[in-house]
Amino acid sequence: MGKLVCAVCGRPFPQGQGIALELAGKNLQFHNKDCAYRFLRQLVTEVDSDCISGQVKRLIDLYEERLNEAAKSKQKKI
Repeated sequence: MGKLVCAVCGRPFPQGQGIALELAGKNLQFHNKDCAYRFLRQLVTEVDSDCISGQVKRLIDLYEERLNEAAKSKQKKI
């Protein structure tokens, strides 16, 4: 098993650990969630909002639906 290198900080880490994402045809490796978050936060803030507005709305709707379903399942049934 080889060592992987974090795309953000350059830290080497063992294969099987960390976070792996495939974006734009590239495999990105992050040694922990903080580096992955830093990368994704910068990506989202720098991309043109017109490009992602549809996806943002879809994800918000998806998570609102999940929250509503969870709230309904937690209600007491009389």
